[in-house]
Amino acid sequence: MATGTSVPKLERHAASSPSLLTSYQVAPPDKYNIGDSWKTWSLVFKVYLEERGTLSDKDKKVALLSCLSIKAVEELQAICEPSEPLNDAIKFEDLMDSLNKRYLERTNDTLERNKFFQLRMGASSLKEFVTVLKKAAASCKFPTAYYNMALTDGFILGVPDHIRSTLIRSKPSNLPEALELAETVQLSKSSLDARPQSSGDLNINQIQRKGHQRTTQKKGQKGQPSSAPAGNGDQRCQSCGRTDHLRRNCRHLETTCNHCSKKGHIEAVCRAKQKPSSPPLQRSGQKNQRVTCVRVNNVESVAPPFSILTKMEGVPVEMEFDCGAGCSIIPRSIWKKIKKPPLRPTSTRCFTYTGAEIPIDGEASITVVIDERAARVPVLVTANTAPIMGRSWFASFDIDLRKSLIHLKKMDNAVNAVATKPSAPTALPAASLTAPRLEKEKGTTEASLAALLNDYPEVFAEGLGYCTKLKASLQLKDDAKPVFIKARPLPFALK
Repeated sequence: MATGTSVPKLERHAASSPSLLTSYQVAPPDKYNIGDSWKTWSLVFKVYLEERGTLSDKDKKVALLSCLSIKAVEELQAICEPSEPLNDAIKFEDLMDSLNKRYLERTNDTLERNKFFQLRMGASSLKEFVTVLKKAAASCKFPTAYYNMALTDGFILGVPDHIRSTLIRSKPSNLPEALELAETVQLSKSSLDARPQSSGDLNINQIQRKGHQRTTQKKGQKGQPSSAPAGNGDQRCQSCGRTDHLRRNCRHLETTCNHCSKKGHIEAVCRAKQKPSSPPLQRSGQKNQRVTCVRVNNVESVAPPFSILTKMEGVPVEMEFDCGAGCSIIPRSIWKKIKKPPLRPTSTRCFTYTGAEIPIDGEASITVVIDERAARVPVLVTANTAPIMGRSWFASFDIDLRKSLIHLKKMDNAVNAVATKPSAPTALPAASLTAPRLEKEKGTTEASLAALLNDYPEVFAEGLGYCTKLKASLQLKDDAKPVFIKARPLPFALK
Protein backbone atom coordinates (compact mmCIF):
# COMPACT_ATOMS: atom_id res chain seq x y z
CA MET A 1 0.00 0.00 0.00
CA ALA A 2 2.94 2.30 0.68
CA THR A 3 4.05 1.90 -2.90
CA GLY A 4 0.57 2.57 -4.22
CA THR A 5 0.21 5.82 -2.30
CA SER A 6 3.60 7.21 -3.51
CA VAL A 7 2.68 7.21 -7.22
CA PRO A 8 -0.07 9.86 -7.04
CA LYS A 9 2.23 12.14 -5.00
CA LEU A 10 4.97 11.84 -7.67
CA GLU A 11 2.48 12.55 -10.44
CA ARG A 12 1.08 15.59 -8.57
CA HIS A 13 4.59 16.88 -7.93
CA ALA A 14 5.51 16.52 -11.62
CA ALA A 15 2.28 18.21 -12.65
CA SER A 16 2.89 21.16 -10.36
CA SER A 17 6.48 21.55 -11.68
CA PRO A 18 6.39 20.47 -15.33
CA SER A 19 9.95 21.69 -16.01
CA LEU A 20 11.53 19.96 -13.00
CA LEU A 21 12.12 16.60 -14.68
CA THR A 22 13.14 18.08 -18.00
CA SER A 23 15.62 20.42 -16.28
CA TYR A 24 17.73 17.51 -15.08
CA GLN A 25 17.33 14.98 -17.88
CA VAL A 26 20.57 16.29 -19.48
CA ALA A 27 23.47 17.05 -17.18
CA PRO A 28 25.26 20.35 -17.71
CA PRO A 29 28.46 20.07 -19.73
CA ASP A 30 31.87 19.99 -18.07
CA LYS A 31 33.37 23.36 -17.37
CA TYR A 32 35.09 24.83 -20.39
CA ASN A 33 38.84 25.18 -19.91
CA ILE A 34 40.95 27.33 -22.17
CA GLY A 35 42.54 25.03 -24.73
CA ASP A 36 39.55 22.73 -25.16
CA SER A 37 37.68 22.63 -28.47
CA TRP A 38 35.28 25.56 -28.24
CA LYS A 39 33.36 24.36 -31.30
CA THR A 40 32.53 21.03 -29.65
CA TRP A 41 31.86 22.49 -26.20
CA SER A 42 29.53 25.19 -27.52
CA LEU A 43 27.51 22.52 -29.34
CA VAL A 44 27.09 20.50 -26.11
CA PHE A 45 26.13 23.68 -24.24
CA LYS A 46 23.45 24.52 -26.83
CA VAL A 47 21.98 21.01 -26.41
CA TYR A 48 21.91 21.59 -22.67
CA LEU A 49 20.02 24.87 -23.10
CA GLU A 50 17.55 23.31 -25.54
CA GLU A 51 16.84 20.53 -23.07
CA ARG A 52 16.07 23.03 -20.31
CA GLY A 53 13.32 24.60 -22.38
CA THR A 54 12.50 28.26 -22.78
CA LEU A 55 14.83 30.36 -20.65
CA SER A 56 15.19 34.07 -20.26
CA ASP A 57 18.23 35.87 -21.56
CA LYS A 58 19.54 36.34 -18.03
CA ASP A 59 19.06 32.63 -17.19
CA LYS A 60 21.09 31.72 -20.28
CA LYS A 61 23.89 34.05 -19.19
CA VAL A 62 23.85 32.54 -15.70
CA ALA A 63 24.03 29.03 -17.15
CA LEU A 64 26.92 30.08 -19.40
CA LEU A 65 28.95 31.64 -16.60
CA SER A 66 28.37 28.62 -14.36
CA CYS A 67 29.78 26.31 -17.05
CA LEU A 68 32.97 28.31 -17.69
CA SER A 69 36.22 27.88 -15.80
CA ILE A 70 37.65 30.72 -13.71
CA LYS A 71 40.19 31.61 -16.43
CA ALA A 72 37.49 31.71 -19.10
CA VAL A 73 35.24 33.92 -16.91
CA GLU A 74 38.15 36.32 -16.36
CA GLU A 75 38.66 36.65 -20.12
CA LEU A 76 34.91 37.16 -20.62
CA GLN A 77 34.95 39.94 -18.02
CA ALA A 78 37.86 41.58 -19.84
CA ILE A 79 35.91 41.46 -23.10
CA CYS A 80 32.84 43.11 -21.49
CA GLU A 81 34.78 45.91 -19.74
CA PRO A 82 33.76 48.40 -18.46
CA SER A 83 30.42 46.63 -18.06
CA GLU A 84 29.66 43.23 -16.48
CA PRO A 85 28.55 40.01 -18.28
CA LEU A 86 25.28 39.97 -16.27
CA ASN A 87 24.42 43.54 -17.19
CA ASP A 88 21.03 43.74 -18.89
CA ALA A 89 22.55 45.83 -21.68
CA ILE A 90 24.67 42.86 -22.76
CA LYS A 91 22.72 40.08 -24.46
CA PHE A 92 23.47 36.34 -24.30
CA GLU A 93 24.07 36.24 -28.06
CA ASP A 94 26.64 39.04 -27.70
CA LEU A 95 28.53 36.96 -25.12
CA MET A 96 28.49 33.88 -27.39
CA ASP A 97 29.69 35.92 -30.38
CA SER A 98 32.57 37.32 -28.32
CA LEU A 99 33.56 33.85 -27.13
CA ASN A 100 33.33 32.47 -30.68
CA LYS A 101 35.72 35.14 -31.93
CA ARG A 102 38.05 34.47 -29.01
CA TYR A 103 38.20 30.69 -28.97
CA LEU A 104 37.26 29.45 -32.43
CA GLU A 105 40.41 28.29 -34.23
CA ARG A 106 41.31 30.37 -37.22
CA THR A 107 42.18 28.10 -40.14
CA ASN A 108 43.49 28.56 -43.67
CA ASP A 109 41.12 26.76 -46.01
CA THR A 110 43.79 26.13 -48.64
CA LEU A 111 46.23 24.74 -46.06
CA GLU A 112 43.57 22.52 -44.48
CA ARG A 113 42.59 21.11 -47.88
CA ASN A 114 46.22 20.39 -48.65
CA LYS A 115 46.51 18.49 -45.36
CA PHE A 116 43.27 16.67 -46.16
CA PHE A 117 44.52 15.26 -49.46
CA GLN A 118 47.81 14.19 -47.85
CA LEU A 119 46.09 11.93 -45.30
CA ARG A 120 47.06 8.25 -45.61
CA MET A 121 45.38 5.14 -44.25
CA GLY A 122 48.50 3.71 -42.58
CA ALA A 123 47.76 0.98 -40.02
CA SER A 124 44.13 2.00 -39.44
CA SER A 125 41.16 0.14 -40.91
CA LEU A 126 39.16 1.35 -43.89
CA LYS A 127 36.23 2.53 -41.77
CA GLU A 128 38.51 4.29 -39.31
CA PHE A 129 40.17 6.07 -42.22
CA VAL A 130 36.75 7.23 -43.47
CA THR A 131 36.03 8.70 -40.02
CA VAL A 132 39.37 10.53 -40.04
CA LEU A 133 38.61 11.93 -43.51
CA LYS A 134 35.19 13.23 -42.48
CA LYS A 135 36.64 14.87 -39.37
CA ALA A 136 39.37 16.56 -41.41
CA ALA A 137 36.90 17.67 -44.09
CA ALA A 138 34.93 19.63 -41.50
CA SER A 139 37.68 22.26 -41.30
CA CYS A 140 38.27 22.41 -45.07
CA LYS A 141 35.01 24.24 -45.89
CA PHE A 142 34.48 22.37 -49.13
CA PRO A 143 31.60 23.66 -51.28
CA THR A 144 28.47 21.61 -50.72
CA ALA A 145 28.42 20.41 -54.32
CA TYR A 146 32.02 19.20 -54.04
CA TYR A 147 31.94 17.73 -50.51
CA ASN A 148 31.11 14.12 -51.46
CA MET A 149 33.52 14.17 -54.37
CA ALA A 150 36.31 15.48 -52.12
CA LEU A 151 35.72 12.67 -49.61
CA THR A 152 35.85 10.08 -52.40
CA ASP A 153 39.04 11.53 -53.89
CA GLY A 154 40.71 11.76 -50.48
CA PHE A 155 39.79 8.14 -49.75
CA ILE A 156 41.23 6.91 -53.07
CA LEU A 157 44.46 8.86 -52.56
CA GLY A 158 44.94 7.59 -49.00
CA VAL A 159 44.43 3.82 -49.39
CA PRO A 160 47.35 1.45 -50.23
CA ASP A 161 48.52 1.04 -53.82
CA HIS A 162 46.89 -2.34 -54.50
CA ILE A 163 43.48 -0.94 -53.46
CA ARG A 164 43.95 2.41 -55.19
CA SER A 165 44.67 0.81 -58.57
CA THR A 166 41.37 -1.10 -58.42
CA LEU A 167 39.42 2.00 -57.36
CA ILE A 168 40.89 4.08 -60.17
CA ARG A 169 39.86 1.47 -62.74
CA SER A 170 36.35 1.14 -61.26
CA LYS A 171 35.71 4.91 -60.89
CA PRO A 172 33.33 4.85 -57.87
CA SER A 173 30.81 7.71 -57.87
CA ASN A 174 30.61 8.22 -54.09
CA LEU A 175 32.34 7.33 -50.83
CA PRO A 176 30.10 4.39 -49.77
CA GLU A 177 30.65 2.72 -53.14
CA ALA A 178 34.42 3.25 -52.88
CA LEU A 179 34.45 1.88 -49.32
CA GLU A 180 32.53 -1.25 -50.32
CA LEU A 181 34.86 -1.92 -53.25
CA ALA A 182 37.97 -1.34 -51.10
CA GLU A 183 36.73 -3.80 -48.47
CA THR A 184 36.21 -6.40 -51.21
CA VAL A 185 39.78 -5.93 -52.51
CA GLN A 186 41.22 -6.09 -49.00
CA LEU A 187 39.30 -9.27 -48.21
CA SER A 188 40.51 -10.90 -51.45
CA LYS A 189 44.14 -10.04 -50.68
CA SER A 190 43.83 -11.40 -47.15
CA SER A 191 42.45 -14.67 -48.52
CA LEU A 192 45.33 -15.00 -51.00
CA ASP A 193 47.96 -14.27 -48.35
CA ALA A 194 46.44 -16.86 -46.02
CA ARG A 195 46.41 -19.69 -48.55
CA PRO A 196 48.81 -22.61 -47.81
CA GLN A 197 52.10 -22.65 -49.70
CA SER A 198 53.26 -25.55 -51.83
CA SER A 199 55.80 -27.98 -50.42
CA GLY A 200 58.50 -26.62 -52.74
CA ASP A 201 58.01 -23.09 -51.44
CA LEU A 202 58.05 -24.27 -47.84
CA ASN A 203 61.30 -26.16 -48.29
CA ILE A 204 63.02 -23.28 -50.04
CA ASN A 205 61.89 -20.76 -47.45
CA GLN A 206 63.03 -23.03 -44.64
CA ILE A 207 66.55 -23.32 -46.08
CA GLN A 208 66.81 -19.58 -46.64
CA ARG A 209 65.55 -18.88 -43.13
CA LYS A 210 68.21 -21.10 -41.59
CA GLY A 211 70.97 -19.46 -43.59
CA HIS A 212 69.77 -16.02 -42.58
CA GLN A 213 69.72 -17.02 -38.92
CA ARG A 214 73.34 -18.08 -39.12
CA THR A 215 74.18 -14.71 -40.60
CA THR A 216 72.21 -12.96 -37.85
CA GLN A 217 74.26 -14.70 -35.17
CA LYS A 218 77.49 -13.55 -36.79
CA LYS A 219 76.50 -9.96 -37.45
CA GLY A 220 74.13 -9.36 -34.60
CA GLN A 221 71.60 -7.86 -36.96
CA LYS A 222 67.90 -8.42 -37.11
CA GLY A 223 66.76 -10.67 -39.92
CA GLN A 224 63.41 -11.84 -41.23
CA PRO A 225 62.53 -14.86 -43.36
CA SER A 226 62.59 -14.06 -47.04
CA SER A 227 59.18 -15.65 -47.51
CA ALA A 228 57.38 -12.94 -45.53
CA PRO A 229 55.26 -10.59 -47.64
CA ALA A 230 57.53 -7.72 -48.59
CA GLY A 231 54.66 -5.36 -49.24
CA ASN A 232 53.56 -5.40 -45.56
CA GLY A 233 55.93 -3.51 -43.27
CA ASP A 234 59.66 -3.38 -43.84
CA GLN A 235 60.11 -6.87 -45.30
CA ARG A 236 62.26 -6.85 -48.45
CA CYS A 237 62.56 -9.43 -51.20
CA GLN A 238 65.88 -11.26 -50.80
CA SER A 239 66.25 -11.56 -54.59
CA CYS A 240 65.96 -7.90 -55.62
CA GLY A 241 65.47 -5.80 -52.47
CA ARG A 242 62.04 -4.42 -53.37
CA THR A 243 59.09 -4.41 -50.96
CA ASP A 244 56.10 -4.79 -53.26
CA HIS A 245 56.08 -8.59 -53.76
CA LEU A 246 56.99 -11.95 -52.25
CA ARG A 247 60.28 -13.57 -53.12
CA ARG A 248 58.60 -16.58 -54.72
CA ASN A 249 56.99 -14.16 -57.20
CA CYS A 250 60.22 -12.26 -57.97
CA ARG A 251 61.41 -12.23 -61.57
CA HIS A 252 65.04 -12.49 -60.40
CA LEU A 253 64.75 -16.02 -58.97
CA GLU A 254 66.67 -17.35 -61.99
CA THR A 255 69.02 -14.36 -62.33
CA THR A 256 72.75 -14.99 -61.85
CA CYS A 257 74.52 -12.60 -59.48
CA ASN A 258 77.38 -10.64 -61.04
CA HIS A 259 79.30 -10.77 -57.76
CA CYS A 260 79.13 -14.35 -56.50
CA SER A 261 77.88 -16.07 -59.72
CA LYS A 262 75.05 -17.76 -57.81
CA LYS A 263 71.47 -17.90 -59.01
CA GLY A 264 68.53 -16.41 -57.16
CA HIS A 265 69.47 -12.77 -56.58
CA ILE A 266 71.07 -9.69 -58.10
CA GLU A 267 74.32 -8.00 -57.12
CA ALA A 268 72.59 -5.18 -55.21
CA VAL A 269 71.39 -7.60 -52.48
CA CYS A 270 74.29 -10.07 -52.61
CA ARG A 271 75.24 -11.10 -49.08
CA ALA A 272 78.72 -12.12 -50.13
CA LYS A 273 79.33 -8.56 -51.31
CA GLN A 274 77.97 -7.04 -48.12
CA LYS A 275 79.98 -9.39 -45.88
CA PRO A 276 83.41 -10.05 -47.40
CA SER A 277 85.14 -13.09 -45.95
CA SER A 278 88.57 -11.50 -45.87
CA PRO A 279 89.43 -9.24 -42.92
CA PRO A 280 89.71 -5.51 -43.55
CA LEU A 281 93.23 -4.45 -44.52
CA GLN A 282 94.92 -1.36 -43.24
CA ARG A 283 96.04 1.18 -45.79
CA SER A 284 99.73 1.28 -46.53
CA GLY A 285 101.80 4.14 -47.85
CA GLN A 286 101.20 3.07 -51.45
CA LYS A 287 99.43 5.32 -53.88
CA ASN A 288 95.77 4.45 -54.48
CA GLN A 289 95.22 2.64 -57.77
CA ARG A 290 92.04 1.79 -59.62
CA VAL A 291 92.60 -1.29 -61.77
CA THR A 292 90.01 -2.71 -64.13
CA CYS A 293 90.10 -6.50 -64.06
CA VAL A 294 87.30 -8.01 -66.05
CA ARG A 295 87.63 -11.77 -65.59
CA VAL A 296 84.54 -12.19 -63.43
CA ASN A 297 81.42 -12.20 -65.57
CA ASN A 298 80.84 -15.11 -67.91
CA VAL A 299 79.87 -13.75 -71.31
CA GLU A 300 79.44 -16.08 -74.23
CA SER A 301 81.72 -15.45 -77.21
CA VAL A 302 82.97 -17.30 -80.24
CA ALA A 303 86.66 -16.55 -79.50
CA PRO A 304 88.48 -18.75 -76.95
CA PRO A 305 90.72 -17.06 -74.34
CA PHE A 306 94.52 -17.41 -74.55
CA SER A 307 96.29 -19.26 -71.76
CA ILE A 308 99.94 -19.32 -70.76
CA LEU A 309 101.77 -21.94 -68.66
CA THR A 310 103.74 -20.59 -65.71
CA LYS A 311 105.45 -21.93 -62.60
CA MET A 312 104.67 -20.18 -59.34
CA GLU A 313 107.03 -21.16 -56.53
CA GLY A 314 107.68 -24.36 -58.48
CA VAL A 315 103.99 -25.20 -58.93
CA PRO A 316 102.69 -25.33 -62.57
CA VAL A 317 99.81 -22.90 -63.02
CA GLU A 318 97.96 -22.19 -66.25
CA MET A 319 97.05 -18.51 -66.38
CA GLU A 320 94.84 -16.59 -68.71
CA PHE A 321 96.75 -13.99 -70.74
CA ASP A 322 94.73 -10.78 -70.54
CA CYS A 323 96.19 -7.51 -71.79
CA GLY A 324 92.98 -5.78 -70.68
CA ALA A 325 93.79 -6.41 -67.01
CA GLY A 326 96.06 -3.93 -65.25
CA CYS A 327 97.26 -6.42 -62.63
CA SER A 328 97.89 -10.13 -62.19
CA ILE A 329 95.49 -12.09 -60.00
CA ILE A 330 95.31 -15.60 -58.54
CA PRO A 331 92.47 -17.15 -56.54
CA ARG A 332 92.80 -18.19 -52.92
CA SER A 333 92.95 -21.88 -53.90
CA ILE A 334 96.18 -21.40 -55.91
CA TRP A 335 97.61 -19.20 -53.15
CA LYS A 336 97.19 -22.16 -50.79
CA LYS A 337 98.87 -24.54 -53.30
CA ILE A 338 101.99 -22.37 -53.48
CA LYS A 339 102.39 -22.61 -49.68
CA LYS A 340 100.60 -19.39 -48.77
CA PRO A 341 103.24 -16.70 -49.30
CA PRO A 342 102.82 -13.78 -46.86
CA LEU A 343 100.15 -11.25 -47.76
CA ARG A 344 100.57 -7.54 -47.23
CA PRO A 345 97.91 -4.84 -47.32
CA THR A 346 97.41 -3.10 -50.63
CA SER A 347 95.57 0.02 -51.70
CA THR A 348 95.01 -1.36 -55.20
CA ARG A 349 91.32 -1.74 -56.03
CA CYS A 350 90.10 -4.02 -58.81
CA PHE A 351 86.82 -3.61 -60.66
CA THR A 352 84.92 -5.72 -63.18
CA TYR A 353 83.82 -4.43 -66.56
CA THR A 354 80.40 -3.65 -65.06
CA GLY A 355 81.94 -1.55 -62.27
CA ALA A 356 81.56 -4.06 -59.42
CA GLU A 357 84.52 -4.10 -57.05
CA ILE A 358 86.47 -7.35 -56.55
CA PRO A 359 87.40 -7.97 -52.88
CA ILE A 360 91.19 -8.31 -52.48
CA ASP A 361 92.67 -10.48 -49.71
CA GLY A 362 96.09 -8.87 -50.11
CA GLU A 363 99.23 -8.71 -52.24
CA ALA A 364 102.07 -11.25 -52.27
CA SER A 365 105.50 -11.36 -53.91
CA ILE A 366 106.19 -14.69 -55.61
CA THR A 367 108.79 -16.19 -57.94
CA VAL A 368 107.34 -16.93 -61.38
CA VAL A 369 109.06 -18.77 -64.23
CA ILE A 370 107.90 -18.28 -67.83
CA ASP A 371 109.89 -19.88 -70.66
CA GLU A 372 112.96 -20.40 -68.44
CA ARG A 373 112.91 -16.74 -67.40
CA ALA A 374 112.40 -16.22 -63.65
CA ALA A 375 111.28 -13.03 -61.95
CA ARG A 376 110.05 -11.89 -58.57
CA VAL A 377 106.69 -10.28 -59.27
CA PRO A 378 103.70 -9.04 -57.26
CA VAL A 379 100.33 -10.79 -57.46
CA LEU A 380 96.92 -10.01 -55.95
CA VAL A 381 94.98 -12.74 -54.13
CA THR A 382 91.19 -12.84 -54.43
CA ALA A 383 88.44 -15.20 -53.34
CA ASN A 384 87.40 -17.09 -56.47
CA THR A 385 88.51 -15.35 -59.67
CA ALA A 386 90.42 -17.19 -62.38
CA PRO A 387 94.24 -16.80 -62.51
CA ILE A 388 94.97 -13.84 -64.80
CA MET A 389 98.30 -12.61 -66.13
CA GLY A 390 97.89 -8.88 -66.57
CA ARG A 391 100.09 -6.03 -67.75
CA SER A 392 101.87 -5.75 -64.40
CA TRP A 393 104.11 -8.71 -65.38
CA PHE A 394 104.88 -7.68 -68.96
CA ALA A 395 108.04 -5.71 -68.16
CA SER A 396 109.45 -8.45 -65.91
CA PHE A 397 109.29 -11.00 -68.77
CA ASP A 398 110.06 -8.66 -71.71
CA ILE A 399 106.58 -9.04 -73.16
CA ASP A 400 105.97 -6.43 -75.87
CA LEU A 401 102.50 -6.50 -77.37
CA ARG A 402 103.51 -4.23 -80.23
CA LYS A 403 105.89 -6.91 -81.48
CA SER A 404 103.59 -9.84 -80.76
CA LEU A 405 100.57 -8.82 -82.84
CA ILE A 406 101.36 -11.61 -85.30
CA HIS A 407 100.56 -14.14 -82.59
CA LEU A 408 97.76 -12.18 -80.97
CA LYS A 409 95.85 -10.94 -84.02
CA LYS A 410 92.66 -12.35 -82.51
CA MET A 411 93.34 -10.95 -79.07
CA ASP A 412 90.70 -8.22 -79.55
CA ASN A 413 88.04 -10.91 -79.18
CA ALA A 414 89.71 -12.49 -76.15
CA VAL A 415 90.58 -9.31 -74.26
CA ASN A 416 88.60 -8.79 -71.05
CA ALA A 417 88.58 -12.54 -70.48
CA VAL A 418 85.30 -13.44 -72.17
CA ALA A 419 84.39 -17.01 -71.19
CA THR A 420 83.28 -19.38 -73.94
CA LYS A 421 81.24 -22.55 -74.19
CA PRO A 422 81.86 -23.97 -77.67
CA SER A 423 85.66 -24.17 -77.55
CA ALA A 424 88.35 -24.79 -74.97
CA PRO A 425 91.01 -22.20 -74.06
CA THR A 426 93.80 -21.89 -76.60
CA ALA A 427 97.24 -22.46 -75.12
CA LEU A 428 99.64 -19.70 -76.14
CA PRO A 429 103.35 -20.57 -75.93
CA ALA A 430 105.06 -18.25 -73.52
CA ALA A 431 108.11 -18.04 -75.74
CA SER A 432 106.10 -16.46 -78.53
CA LEU A 433 105.57 -13.40 -76.36
CA THR A 434 109.16 -12.84 -75.33
CA ALA A 435 111.69 -10.65 -77.09
CA PRO A 436 114.15 -13.37 -78.32
CA ARG A 437 111.45 -15.21 -80.28
CA LEU A 438 110.01 -12.00 -81.68
CA GLU A 439 113.34 -11.05 -83.25
CA LYS A 440 112.88 -13.95 -85.69
CA GLU A 441 109.59 -12.48 -86.82
CA LYS A 442 110.96 -8.96 -87.23
CA GLY A 443 111.48 -9.26 -90.97
CA THR A 444 107.95 -10.56 -91.56
CA THR A 445 106.40 -7.81 -89.46
CA GLU A 446 108.33 -5.03 -91.24
CA ALA A 447 107.40 -6.46 -94.63
CA SER A 448 103.72 -6.57 -93.72
CA LEU A 449 103.89 -2.98 -92.48
CA ALA A 450 105.59 -1.76 -95.64
CA ALA A 451 102.94 -3.45 -97.80
CA LEU A 452 100.19 -1.82 -95.76
CA LEU A 453 101.76 1.63 -96.15
CA ASN A 454 102.10 1.18 -99.90
CA ASP A 455 98.47 0.07 -100.33
CA TYR A 456 97.01 3.09 -98.49
CA PRO A 457 99.45 5.99 -98.90
CA GLU A 458 96.74 8.67 -98.60
CA VAL A 459 95.73 7.38 -95.17
CA PHE A 460 99.25 7.53 -93.74
CA ALA A 461 100.30 10.76 -95.45
CA GLU A 462 101.44 13.62 -93.22
CA GLY A 463 99.07 16.47 -92.46
CA LEU A 464 95.29 16.62 -92.14
CA GLY A 465 93.01 14.77 -94.52
CA TYR A 466 90.11 16.28 -96.38
CA CYS A 467 86.52 15.31 -97.15
CA THR A 468 85.76 14.42 -100.79
CA LYS A 469 82.07 13.54 -100.48
CA LEU A 470 80.70 16.95 -99.52
CA LYS A 471 81.75 20.47 -98.60
CA ALA A 472 82.58 20.76 -94.94
CA SER A 473 84.44 23.10 -92.65
CA LEU A 474 85.97 22.44 -89.26
CA GLN A 475 85.94 25.30 -86.75
CA LEU A 476 88.72 25.05 -84.18
CA LYS A 477 89.41 27.30 -81.22
CA ASP A 478 92.84 28.88 -81.14
CA ASP A 479 93.39 28.12 -77.46
CA ALA A 480 91.83 24.64 -77.52
CA LYS A 481 93.62 21.95 -75.53
CA PRO A 482 93.49 18.26 -76.50
CA VAL A 483 91.41 16.06 -74.18
CA PHE A 484 92.09 12.37 -73.65
CA ILE A 485 88.93 10.26 -73.73
CA LYS A 486 88.95 6.52 -73.13
CA ALA A 487 87.90 4.47 -76.15
CA ARG A 488 84.29 3.39 -75.99
CA PRO A 489 83.64 -0.38 -75.92
CA LEU A 490 82.48 -1.95 -79.15
CA PRO A 491 78.84 -3.14 -79.08
CA PHE A 492 78.46 -6.92 -78.86
CA ALA A 493 76.46 -6.95 -82.09
CA LEU A 494 79.49 -5.60 -84.00
CA LYS A 495 82.09 -7.90 -82.45
